[in-house]
Amino acid sequence: MYTRVESRFWQDEKMRAVSDDVRYLMLYLLTSPHRNIIGFYFLPLPYACFDLGWDEKRFMKALQELLSAGLIRYDKQVHVVLVKNYLKHNPLENPNQVKSAIEKIKEIPETPLFQDFLEIVKQLDKPLYKPLIEHLHKRLPKPGSGTGSGSGTGSGTESKGTESAHTPTTKPEKIKYADFVSLTNAEYEALVAKLGEEATKRCIEILDNYKGATGKKYKSDYRAILNWVVERYEEEKRRKQRDKPKSSNPFLELMKEEGMT
Repeated sequence: MYTRVESRFWQDEKMRAVSDDVRYLMLYLLTSPHRNIIGFYFLPLPYACFDLGWDEKRFMKALQELLSAGLIRYDKQVHVVLVKNYLKHNPLENPNQVKSAIEKIKEIPETPLFQDFLEIVKQLDKPLYKPLIEHLHKRLPKPGSGTGSGSGTGSGTESKGTESAHTPTTKPEKIKYADFVSLTNAEYEALVAKLGEEATKRCIEILDNYKGATGKKYKSDYRAILNWVVERYEEEKRRKQRDKPKSSNPFLELMKEEGMT
């Protein structure tokens, strides 16, 4: 998907006033593989940390600076990011794109950020956006539903946005993927995105066997997999490849290596 990032990004006063990590994070949010055509999308922390090669502490520090600068909103409770000026620089240009935008909106979990996004779309003042505005009105939290700006999502005023990353929220539920291995759904999906489903299942099996045999416990099974289990899995694959019987026909072996048989 094409995203327009103008060269003046690097001369922007807000960008020049922040740290290198914050500039890098902002550029990542504009070009993330998880983004969509409206700059309002689902982005769990494990996804971003994996893509950036950062730990959660580093990510949260840079995220807080972006929130303080008023450039984005982030709902930590449902893992949704809103890049405020995305549509300004990447406008929807035809009815089909507006329809696609509405479909993307349907994929986003309930969040007070719908109110922020609605205000952004209204300010752009484009007749083409009328169906999008109508749909957004349907997604707004109902009065008394308990999902207003008090949930700590960074919606509303700038001051709320600066506090959102530190607002206590309910931790995502962990699911048992093996007797001794538990991951959140977002963590499991991040591993599948990185390794593939088959490799992820094997890594879980390796960690499960290790914890079951040793009684070892980890604060985060997800981090344990990234820290050492993946390396163990890769070594296992290399060992199997080394131990694989070689064909007596070198030409046939070469064809196999090239995927021709």
